[in-house]
Formats: sequence, C-alpha cells, structure tokens
Amino acid sequence: MKLDQGYQDEHFDFTMHRSNILKIAVMVIGGLMLTNSFPWLCKYTFGYFEQIDQYKRFKDSPQAALIICYFLQTIIGYFLLTCSRMVVNYIELKRKTPTAIPPED
Repeated sequence: MKLDQGYQDEHFDFTMHRSNILKIAVMVIGGLMLTNSFPWLCKYTFGYFEQIDQYKRFKDSPQAALIICYFLQTIIGYFLLTCSRMVVNYIELKRKTPTAIPPED
C-alpha cells in the first residue's frame, strides 16, 4: 500500500529544562501525598471526636498517633504542592555544590 511514502519527515523537538521536570515531579508527589493522607486524617479525626467521651485526653486515644502521622503527611504534601519551586531550587543547589570528600589517611 505504501502509505508512508510521499510525506516529508517533520521532526518534533520537545525540550524541557531539568528544573521544570523536577517541579512537575515534586508537585505530583505532593499531590499524591495530599490526596492519600487527607481522607484518612478526616476519618480518624472524626472517629476521635465520636469517642471523645471515652478518652479524656488526646494522648490516651488509640487514634492519636494516626491522627498526628496523617496530619504531618498532609502538611508535607501541601507544602510540596504549593512550594515546589523552593524545593526544586534546593535540589538544584545541592546538585551544583560539590560535596567535600574527606582525605584518606
């Protein structure tokens, strides 16, 4: 059939800077962390408030550690999502600065 003949080859060059790729990756990781941890944070927080009459203090609740863990994961995910440029700048700075290698004895 020779369908591929008679056409000129068009080259499509798609170049992105490394920092843009890192920014997208950091934002995706932050978004995944946020969407994974926020529902669990809500679930365990509401569960704690339903049983608040059983546990007078927060640290006595069996859900306290999970609430703290999911809260921190939510905050980190939100930070990565909103401040991705700052995280990428830090990664680029660490990549550019040479690490000091101690001399061997």
